[in-house]
Amino acid sequence: MTVQLNKTFTEDLKDPTSVAYNNLKDSMEAVLNKTYGGITGFIGVSVTGFREGSIFTDFVVETTEVKTEELAEANKAFSKAVNSTIAPVIGSVIALYNTLMWDK
Repeated sequence: MTVQLNKTFTEDLKDPTSVAYNNLKDSMEAVLNKTYGGITGFIGVSVTGFREGSIFTDFVVETTEVKTEELAEANKAFSKAVNSTIAPVIGSVIALYNTLMWDK
C-alpha cells in the first residue's frame, strides 16, 4: 500500500538508519496499527520505505483475510489520522493486496 504525504522529502529518508527515517517510520506505524488493528484477521503493519514525490510512504498491512469494505473504511480512517497527526495526504491510500494460499 502507498500513501503520498504533502511533506518535503529529504535525502535522509532514503537511509533506514537515520533519525529522520526512523522517526517518520515510528509515527506512521503507530497510526497504521491504530487504524488497521481492528480489521478482521489483522496480523501487523510495517513501513517498507519512503520515496521522493513529496513523500511516498510504502507500507504493508498483513491479515489472514481481506474484507474489502473493512479495508476501505480503514483506509479512510488512516488518511484522516495521518492528516491530523503527521502531514496532509495527497490523493488517497493506494491499496494493492495479494491473497496467499497454503496447503494444509
